[in-house]
Amino acid sequence: MKAAAKPTMQAVCRDEVLYLRLAGRLTFTAAGPLNRFLDGLAKGSMVAAVVDMVSADYVDSTILGILARLVRLVRERGKGRPVLYVAGADMDVLLDSVGFQTVFDIRHESPPPVPDYVDIESVAEPPPAADALLEAHRMLMDLNERNRAAFQDTVDALRRHLANEPTATTAAPRGP
Repeated sequence: MKAAAKPTMQAVCRDEVLYLRLAGRLTFTAAGPLNRFLDGLAKGSMVAAVVDMVSADYVDSTILGILARLVRLVRERGKGRPVLYVAGADMDVLLDSVGFQTVFDIRHESPPPVPDYVDIESVAEPPPAADALLEAHRMLMDLNERNRAAFQDTVDALRRHLANEPTATTAAPRGP
């Protein structure tokens, strides 16, 4: 059995277009750096996006939720649908199952070459907090009713988890 490839996330912005390359095994552990990167884009002038996932081996629902957030950012700027390059029938089934065919312009070819990609922050960090997971899954639910039904239990569980997490004020013991 082939070992899963380490996740690689790279990006470059050219003429207000984000070029994002995601490769390897993309799981919730990559969510933190990718979310922070999108936070920066939300403040910038990006109006369109091209995502290259041709070399992605695996993509979990948290990463799909973050990609749904990217769709929202592009929509808010009124520039149509982001382009998503993918390879393989398995990826098509996954993307279709969450309704990405309606929000991305999905292409099954090699993406155009883009020079000077820069690595997005290393993914060697602790898993993201439950609130980041909750937001990613909410974004997926917002895409369509099928996703709403599929991810409702996950969102409910994350909400319960967050409601039971001690806050800084309740977790600290009070002194005399």
